[in-house]
Amino acid sequence: RLPSDLRRVPSRLSSPPSPLLAASDSADAGAEASSSRAASSSTAKAHGALLVAALIYSGHNILAARCLREGVSPIGFSVLRELASIALLYGWAAALEGPPSLPLRAHRARFALLGALLAAFQLCFAVGIALTDATTAALFQCIEPSTAAVLAATLGIEPLSAAEVLSA
Repeated sequence: RLPSDLRRVPSRLSSPPSPLLAASDSADAGAEASSSRAASSSTAKAHGALLVAALIYSGHNILAARCLREGVSPIGFSVLRELASIALLYGWAAALEGPPSLPLRAHRARFALLGALLAAFQLCFAVGIALTDATTAALFQCIEPSTAAVLAATLGIEPLSAAEVLSA
């Protein structure tokens, strides 16, 4: 639905709006302002959450590089990181949604595959940071969205438009 100011296009040939239309427009404007404030608040929360996630992710790169440079094994680092993540995520999910349930039996193989892929990713990432530095690792993370789009298109999971190819 168009905002009230876009529905009423002024014209030199048109007559002034009726009082009934004006009352309807002012009610619409109030609802739109309230909706706009809610959307703005939601957008601010989303941007805040994304900023915190970026800070955590960046901090992880720096911490991982330091730990691995000081002799922590990439495998040991990855295992400890995942164990800490499991405990924190389970506690968070249980507090917000109640105890998590297992996925449906038909989906368990996919979840196991995703878990194995995530573990392989984490291990490769830890080895990569151990062999280079946090900045280089962060630069490689920038290509992940493009890589995911190309991989999804190659596997026939998602179509890839010309605009997406040009933006990569």
